[in-house]
Amino acid sequence: MNRQWMFSATVGATLVLVAGSVLAVDPVSRSFEATDTNGDGLVSREEYRERMVEVFYSADADRDGYLDIDELGDPDPDLMNDADTNNNGRLSLREFLNRRARDFVQVDGDGNGRLSMEEASEF
Repeated sequence: MNRQWMFSATVGATLVLVAGSVLAVDPVSRSFEATDTNGDGLVSREEYRERMVEVFYSADADRDGYLDIDELGDPDPDLMNDADTNNNGRLSLREFLNRRARDFVQVDGDGNGRLSMEEASEF
């Protein structure tokens, strides 16, 4: 997998269920809608962070408080190394959230601290 490992797997399947007016048909739309907890059609940093915490704990199959390579699927090794700041071969919640926060900033094209469905879909 490429860069989409961390973002697409979590955002595309989490962040993309927003649209109050969009029918949740595709995974991105459903994910955005689920992440937009206040229903304003935008995903704030806080909504995104809360969703990423849920994603982390859902992916933590062995409930050890870390995500290892098996729990992440098939991530790009460079991305895993970038997120794994202490180089122990697994991601803590902090490492995971720090990486997710950088993805949020990249996707937030207008820099307003909130993601629109259009911004999330373009990633």
